[in-house]
Amino acid sequence: MADRQISLGTTDVTLTVRLRDATNGSPKTGLTITNLQIRYIRVETDNDVTISAWQSLSTLAGLAASHSDNGGYEIGEGYYRIDIPDAFCASGADFAVLLVRDSVNNAILIKQVEVELSAAQSSSDRITRAWCAGDWRLKSGETNIYELLDADDGSTVILEMLLSNTTPYRTMTLKI
Repeated sequence: MADRQISLGTTDVTLTVRLRDATNGSPKTGLTITNLQIRYIRVETDNDVTISAWQSLSTLAGLAASHSDNGGYEIGEGYYRIDIPDAFCASGADFAVLLVRDSVNNAILIKQVEVELSAAQSSSDRITRAWCAGDWRLKSGETNIYELLDADDGSTVILEMLLSNTTPYRTMTLKI
């Protein structure tokens, strides 16, 4: 079973991975991002297999930095943000695997992330998944508008709900 499902053709995908110490398996912190490398393996729909070359990561400016293919950032407690190249999710494949390694010190166990690549979800599928996940947040700077976030990426606003100050009614606005 895949660790994650991503729609084919999705761009600017960021994954969070937990890297483990090669000697004792504990979460590994303090890694030099530029020593980390990624490689991906794609199983194409015609059963060919495509393997990328190992690619070094560059250090992102911060956790909230814009997506940058092959960018990385240490989150903490062994978790790292990795911005994967767009080619990873390109159409023509059903399945892909991302590998992460420390190319200099071999300080981590090679991390493998399996991803099922699927056709894009319809708006109704996204709304249903978001509704079931129930990831609501108060809209920044507002006191009576709530946002429902996409269940897959956790950041795309699917729906807004405005609570009326004078009536028991709510106004819903579809954002996708």
